[in-house]
Amino acid sequence: MSGVSPEALDGARAVLARGRRGRLLPDEEVALSIVLQEAQEAEDVPPDVAAVVQAARERFVEGNMGLVVSIARRYVQPGISLDDLVQEGTIGLLRAIDLYDGRRGFRFSTYATWWIRQAIAQALTRTRRDVVLPRGIAAELARVEVQRRELEQALGRQPSMAELAAASGIDELRVRELQGYARSVLSLDQAVGEERDVTLADIVPDRDAEPIEETIEHADLRTVIAGALAHLEPREREVLAFRFGLEGNEPHSLEDAAAYFGIARERIRQIEARAIARLRRGDLAPVLRRVLED
Repeated sequence: MSGVSPEALDGARAVLARGRRGRLLPDEEVALSIVLQEAQEAEDVPPDVAAVVQAARERFVEGNMGLVVSIARRYVQPGISLDDLVQEGTIGLLRAIDLYDGRRGFRFSTYATWWIRQAIAQALTRTRRDVVLPRGIAAELARVEVQRRELEQALGRQPSMAELAAASGIDELRVRELQGYARSVLSLDQAVGEERDVTLADIVPDRDAEPIEETIEHADLRTVIAGALAHLEPREREVLAFRFGLEGNEPHSLEDAAAYFGIARERIRQIEARAIARLRRGDLAPVLRRVLED
Protein backbone atom coordinates (compact mmCIF):
# COMPACT_ATOMS: atom_id res chain seq x y z
CA MET A 1 0.00 0.00 0.00
CA SER A 2 1.45 3.36 -1.03
CA GLY A 3 -0.29 5.37 1.70
CA VAL A 4 -3.20 5.69 4.09
CA SER A 5 -6.54 5.92 2.30
CA PRO A 6 -8.64 9.10 2.58
CA GLU A 7 -11.54 7.00 3.91
CA ALA A 8 -9.41 5.66 6.76
CA LEU A 9 -8.17 9.14 7.62
CA ASP A 10 -11.67 10.60 7.57
CA GLY A 11 -12.93 7.84 9.84
CA ALA A 12 -10.15 8.38 12.37
CA ARG A 13 -10.53 12.16 12.30
CA ALA A 14 -14.26 11.82 12.91
CA VAL A 15 -13.61 9.74 16.02
CA LEU A 16 -10.97 12.12 17.33
CA ALA A 17 -13.20 15.13 16.66
CA ARG A 18 -15.85 13.77 19.01
CA GLY A 19 -13.56 14.53 21.90
CA ARG A 20 -14.90 11.62 23.95
CA ARG A 21 -12.86 10.19 26.80
CA GLY A 22 -12.85 6.75 28.32
CA ARG A 23 -13.72 3.49 26.63
CA LEU A 24 -14.12 3.49 22.86
CA LEU A 25 -17.39 2.63 21.19
CA PRO A 26 -17.39 -0.33 18.77
CA ASP A 27 -17.51 1.88 15.68
CA GLU A 28 -14.67 3.99 17.06
CA GLU A 29 -12.50 0.92 17.58
CA VAL A 30 -13.05 -0.12 13.98
CA ALA A 31 -12.29 3.32 12.56
CA LEU A 32 -9.11 3.78 14.57
CA SER A 33 -7.87 0.25 13.92
CA ILE A 34 -8.25 0.72 10.17
CA VAL A 35 -6.10 3.84 10.06
CA LEU A 36 -3.48 2.18 12.28
CA GLN A 37 -3.37 -0.95 10.13
CA GLU A 38 -3.10 1.03 6.91
CA ALA A 39 -0.35 3.21 8.36
CA GLN A 40 1.70 0.13 9.25
CA GLU A 41 1.37 -1.18 5.70
CA ALA A 42 1.96 2.18 4.00
CA GLU A 43 5.21 2.85 2.18
CA ASP A 44 5.04 6.56 2.94
CA VAL A 45 3.24 8.40 5.75
CA PRO A 46 3.36 12.22 5.45
CA PRO A 47 3.75 14.23 8.67
CA ASP A 48 0.11 15.38 8.74
CA VAL A 49 -1.09 11.79 8.36
CA ALA A 50 1.43 10.58 10.95
CA ALA A 51 -0.05 13.07 13.42
CA VAL A 52 -3.52 11.57 12.94
CA VAL A 53 -2.13 8.06 13.30
CA GLN A 54 -0.32 8.97 16.52
CA ALA A 55 -3.46 10.61 17.93
CA ALA A 56 -5.46 7.49 17.04
CA ARG A 57 -2.94 5.29 18.82
CA GLU A 58 -2.97 7.51 21.91
CA ARG A 59 -6.78 7.47 21.96
CA PHE A 60 -6.70 3.67 21.82
CA VAL A 61 -4.32 3.58 24.79
CA GLU A 62 -6.31 6.11 26.80
CA GLY A 63 -9.53 4.25 26.17
CA ASN A 64 -8.16 0.95 27.44
CA MET A 65 -5.98 1.82 30.42
CA GLY A 66 -8.86 0.88 32.68
CA LEU A 67 -8.71 -2.64 31.22
CA VAL A 68 -4.98 -2.83 31.90
CA VAL A 69 -5.40 -1.76 35.53
CA SER A 70 -8.31 -4.15 36.03
CA ILE A 71 -6.28 -7.11 34.77
CA ALA A 72 -3.09 -6.09 36.57
CA ARG A 73 -4.88 -5.99 39.94
CA ARG A 74 -5.60 -9.72 39.64
CA TYR A 75 -1.93 -10.66 39.36
CA VAL A 76 -0.27 -8.72 42.17
CA GLN A 77 2.40 -10.98 43.66
CA PRO A 78 5.21 -10.53 46.20
CA GLY A 79 8.17 -8.75 44.64
CA ILE A 80 6.30 -6.75 42.02
CA SER A 81 4.03 -3.77 42.55
CA LEU A 82 0.73 -2.92 40.91
CA ASP A 83 2.40 0.02 39.16
CA ASP A 84 5.00 -2.33 37.67
CA LEU A 85 2.30 -4.72 36.49
CA VAL A 86 0.33 -1.86 34.93
CA GLN A 87 3.46 -0.77 33.08
CA GLU A 88 4.03 -4.30 31.79
CA GLY A 89 0.36 -4.66 30.89
CA THR A 90 0.57 -1.45 28.89
CA ILE A 91 3.30 -3.03 26.77
CA GLY A 92 0.88 -5.85 25.99
CA LEU A 93 -1.83 -3.30 25.23
CA LEU A 94 0.41 -1.54 22.70
CA ARG A 95 1.14 -4.87 21.03
CA ALA A 96 -2.58 -5.60 20.80
CA ILE A 97 -3.23 -2.18 19.28
CA ASP A 98 -0.63 -2.86 16.59
CA LEU A 99 -2.25 -6.18 15.64
CA TYR A 100 -5.96 -5.53 16.13
CA ASP A 101 -8.23 -5.47 13.08
CA GLY A 102 -11.64 -4.14 14.07
CA ARG A 103 -13.17 -5.28 10.80
CA ARG A 104 -13.21 -8.86 12.13
CA GLY A 105 -16.26 -7.97 14.16
CA PHE A 106 -15.22 -8.42 17.80
CA ARG A 107 -14.41 -5.94 20.54
CA PHE A 108 -10.87 -4.79 21.13
CA SER A 109 -11.05 -5.68 24.83
CA THR A 110 -11.62 -9.33 23.93
CA TYR A 111 -8.49 -9.36 21.79
CA ALA A 112 -6.32 -7.19 24.06
CA THR A 113 -6.95 -9.16 27.23
CA TRP A 114 -4.73 -12.03 26.11
CA TRP A 115 -1.84 -9.74 25.15
CA ILE A 116 -2.08 -7.83 28.44
CA ARG A 117 -2.09 -11.06 30.45
CA GLN A 118 0.86 -12.38 28.46
CA ALA A 119 2.94 -9.27 29.14
CA ILE A 120 2.11 -9.41 32.85
CA ALA A 121 2.93 -13.13 33.01
CA GLN A 122 6.33 -12.46 31.48
CA ALA A 123 6.98 -9.84 34.16
CA LEU A 124 6.03 -12.32 36.86
CA THR A 125 8.37 -14.97 35.48
CA ARG A 126 11.19 -12.42 35.30
CA THR A 127 10.58 -11.68 38.97
CA ARG A 128 10.78 -15.41 39.67
CA ARG A 129 14.11 -15.70 37.86
CA ASP A 130 15.49 -12.71 39.76
CA VAL A 131 14.83 -14.39 43.13
CA VAL A 132 17.61 -16.98 43.48
CA LEU A 133 17.80 -18.66 46.88
CA PRO A 134 21.18 -19.61 48.36
CA ARG A 135 21.73 -23.36 48.36
CA GLY A 136 21.50 -23.68 52.15
CA ILE A 137 18.19 -21.82 52.34
CA ALA A 138 16.80 -23.86 49.46
CA ALA A 139 17.72 -27.08 51.29
CA GLU A 140 16.06 -25.92 54.51
CA LEU A 141 13.00 -24.83 52.60
CA ALA A 142 12.78 -28.22 50.89
CA ARG A 143 13.00 -30.01 54.25
CA VAL A 144 10.22 -27.87 55.72
CA GLU A 145 8.06 -28.47 52.66
CA VAL A 146 8.48 -32.25 52.95
CA GLN A 147 7.48 -32.14 56.61
CA ARG A 148 4.56 -29.86 55.88
CA ARG A 149 3.14 -32.31 53.35
CA GLU A 150 3.61 -35.31 55.65
CA LEU A 151 1.96 -33.52 58.58
CA GLU A 152 -0.89 -32.31 56.42
CA GLN A 153 -1.57 -35.88 55.32
CA ALA A 154 -1.31 -37.26 58.85
CA LEU A 155 -3.34 -34.53 60.57
CA GLY A 156 -5.86 -33.91 57.82
CA ARG A 157 -5.23 -30.16 58.10
CA GLN A 158 -2.53 -27.55 57.66
CA PRO A 159 0.08 -27.93 60.44
CA SER A 160 0.81 -25.02 62.75
CA MET A 161 4.19 -23.28 62.69
CA ALA A 162 5.07 -24.94 66.01
CA GLU A 163 4.22 -28.41 64.67
CA LEU A 164 6.16 -27.74 61.49
CA ALA A 165 9.18 -26.51 63.43
CA ALA A 166 9.18 -29.55 65.73
CA ALA A 167 8.91 -32.02 62.83
CA SER A 168 11.62 -30.26 60.82
CA GLY A 169 14.02 -29.79 63.71
CA ILE A 170 14.22 -26.09 62.91
CA ASP A 171 13.47 -23.13 65.17
CA GLU A 172 9.93 -21.78 64.73
CA LEU A 173 11.20 -18.28 63.95
CA ARG A 174 13.42 -19.75 61.23
CA VAL A 175 10.47 -21.67 59.79
CA ARG A 176 8.56 -18.40 59.52
CA GLU A 177 11.52 -16.82 57.72
CA LEU A 178 11.69 -19.75 55.30
CA GLN A 179 7.97 -19.46 54.58
CA GLY A 180 8.60 -15.84 53.68
CA TYR A 181 11.25 -16.93 51.18
CA ALA A 182 8.82 -19.43 49.72
CA ARG A 183 6.20 -16.75 49.13
CA SER A 184 8.71 -14.59 47.25
CA VAL A 185 9.49 -17.27 44.65
CA LEU A 186 6.96 -17.88 41.90
CA SER A 187 6.38 -21.20 40.18
CA LEU A 188 4.92 -21.75 36.73
CA ASP A 189 2.51 -24.14 38.45
CA GLN A 190 1.33 -21.42 40.84
CA ALA A 191 -2.33 -20.49 40.51
CA VAL A 192 -2.81 -16.85 39.63
CA GLY A 193 -5.70 -14.64 38.70
CA GLU A 194 -8.77 -13.44 40.49
CA GLU A 195 -10.43 -16.85 40.47
CA ARG A 196 -7.19 -18.85 40.88
CA ASP A 197 -8.26 -20.92 37.89
CA VAL A 198 -5.15 -20.52 35.73
CA THR A 199 -1.42 -20.98 36.28
CA LEU A 200 1.48 -18.98 34.93
CA ALA A 201 2.19 -21.87 32.58
CA ASP A 202 -1.25 -21.32 31.03
CA ILE A 203 -0.48 -17.75 30.01
CA VAL A 204 3.26 -17.77 29.33
CA PRO A 205 3.94 -18.45 25.65
CA ASP A 206 6.29 -21.24 24.65
CA ARG A 207 9.35 -19.39 23.34
CA ASP A 208 10.76 -22.62 21.92
CA ALA A 209 7.73 -23.25 19.71
CA GLU A 210 8.48 -22.89 16.02
CA PRO A 211 6.03 -22.31 13.19
CA ILE A 212 5.15 -25.56 11.48
CA GLU A 213 6.24 -24.05 8.16
CA GLU A 214 9.82 -23.94 9.49
CA THR A 215 9.79 -27.73 9.58
CA ILE A 216 8.78 -28.04 5.93
CA GLU A 217 11.81 -28.88 3.85
CA HIS A 218 10.53 -28.24 0.35
CA ALA A 219 8.85 -25.19 -1.16
CA ASP A 220 6.51 -27.35 -3.24
CA LEU A 221 5.06 -28.80 -0.04
CA ARG A 222 4.09 -25.28 1.05
CA THR A 223 2.29 -24.90 -2.24
CA VAL A 224 0.45 -28.16 -1.62
CA ILE A 225 -0.62 -26.96 1.81
CA ALA A 226 -1.82 -23.62 0.47
CA GLY A 227 -3.85 -25.40 -2.16
CA ALA A 228 -5.42 -27.69 0.41
CA LEU A 229 -6.32 -24.84 2.75
CA ALA A 230 -8.01 -23.04 -0.13
CA HIS A 231 -10.68 -25.77 -0.14
CA LEU A 232 -11.73 -25.00 3.43
CA GLU A 233 -14.35 -22.55 4.56
CA PRO A 234 -12.82 -19.08 5.20
CA ARG A 235 -13.17 -19.33 8.98
CA GLU A 236 -11.68 -22.85 9.02
CA ARG A 237 -8.72 -21.70 6.96
CA GLU A 238 -8.13 -18.67 9.18
CA VAL A 239 -8.29 -20.71 12.37
CA LEU A 240 -5.90 -23.40 11.12
CA ALA A 241 -3.43 -20.85 9.76
CA PHE A 242 -3.53 -18.87 13.00
CA ARG A 243 -3.28 -21.91 15.28
CA PHE A 244 -0.54 -23.83 13.44
CA GLY A 245 1.61 -21.00 12.07
CA LEU A 246 0.68 -21.41 8.41
CA GLU A 247 0.45 -18.76 5.67
CA GLY A 248 3.05 -16.56 7.31
CA ASN A 249 1.49 -16.65 10.78
CA GLU A 250 3.14 -17.66 14.03
CA PRO A 251 1.61 -20.59 15.97
CA HIS A 252 -0.81 -19.60 18.72
CA SER A 253 -2.50 -21.28 21.66
CA LEU A 254 -6.22 -22.04 21.84
CA GLU A 255 -6.62 -19.16 24.26
CA ASP A 256 -4.82 -16.80 21.89
CA ALA A 257 -7.02 -17.91 19.00
CA ALA A 258 -10.18 -17.52 21.07
CA ALA A 259 -9.20 -13.96 21.97
CA TYR A 260 -8.25 -13.12 18.38
CA PHE A 261 -11.42 -14.45 16.78
CA GLY A 262 -13.67 -13.39 19.64
CA ILE A 263 -15.18 -16.81 20.29
CA ALA A 264 -14.88 -19.47 23.00
CA ARG A 265 -11.89 -21.81 23.22
CA GLU A 266 -14.16 -24.80 22.73
CA ARG A 267 -15.54 -23.26 19.55
CA ILE A 268 -11.98 -22.79 18.24
CA ARG A 269 -11.29 -26.44 19.06
CA GLN A 270 -14.40 -27.53 17.15
CA ILE A 271 -13.55 -25.47 14.06
CA GLU A 272 -9.98 -26.76 14.13
CA ALA A 273 -11.09 -30.39 14.44
CA ARG A 274 -13.63 -30.04 11.64
CA ALA A 275 -11.07 -28.43 9.33
CA ILE A 276 -8.45 -31.09 9.96
CA ALA A 277 -11.05 -33.81 9.44
CA ARG A 278 -11.95 -32.31 6.06
CA LEU A 279 -8.31 -32.16 5.04
CA ARG A 280 -7.75 -35.77 6.06
CA ARG A 281 -10.62 -36.91 3.89
CA GLY A 282 -9.11 -35.27 0.81
CA ASP A 283 -6.56 -36.54 -1.70
CA LEU A 284 -3.80 -34.70 0.14
CA ALA A 285 -4.52 -36.46 3.43
CA PRO A 286 -1.10 -38.16 3.84
CA VAL A 287 0.79 -34.92 3.27
CA LEU A 288 -1.43 -32.76 5.46
CA ARG A 289 -1.53 -35.35 8.22
CA ARG A 290 2.25 -35.37 8.42
CA VAL A 291 2.44 -31.58 8.54
CA LEU A 292 -0.39 -30.99 11.01
CA GLU A 293 0.69 -33.72 13.42
CA ASP A 294 4.45 -33.09 13.48
